[in-house]
Amino acid sequence: MGRKAPSQQRSRQMVELILDGAARVLANRGYSQMTTNLVAEVAGVSVGSLYQYFANKDALLQALYERHSKQMQHVATSVLTDASSRTLRQSIGAFTRALLAGHLVDIDLHRALERYFPFAAAPPAETSGNADVRRQVYELLERHRDEISHVDLEFATWFTLCTVHALVHEAVLESPQYCSLGRLEPAITNAVVGFLTSDSSGSRVPARPHSISPRGRSRSRP
Repeated sequence: MGRKAPSQQRSRQMVELILDGAARVLANRGYSQMTTNLVAEVAGVSVGSLYQYFANKDALLQALYERHSKQMQHVATSVLTDASSRTLRQSIGAFTRALLAGHLVDIDLHRALERYFPFAAAPPAETSGNADVRRQVYELLERHRDEISHVDLEFATWFTLCTVHALVHEAVLESPQYCSLGRLEPAITNAVVGFLTSDSSGSRVPARPHSISPRGRSRSRP
């Protein structure tokens, strides 16, 4: 993030104020006009206070990206945590709605981050938040093992995450006229459930009997 991490409530509030200011500046002015002095002014703090936590505007940009990602991940994980009583289709639909809601959180900032984040240091490929979402999607699919035709749940998890995220991301950021958000959820749900319940040729296959592996995970028999 910057030069020191906030450890007290007052410090955390200061950091949030600074990031809120940075978000407004980035969304309204763009990266080229985003300066630490302007961010401090918009946030209502001294530039010296800003420099206690952020060394430069690229540090601010990375912190904004990380905070926004956590907000989206929080929405997704809360939905997945509450998905144990849903059917497979309901769970995939709810996950799609959750990612839609996450992407629509401060859409102007989201678009700005997509445009300008390459200027900042790249984030880790797999954050703890991303790992939590991946684990919860895996567990969701595992609960519906009898409905899923694919033996490799790791691949099914990857495909589900990539498909939902890519389509939601593109639809929200590009906003094509022919792709209303109301049409998006059922379309994505149909695509993902169709993949999960069909073999590689696209044909629907019957549910496979399964047994419990030595590690305690459900495993299909060949």
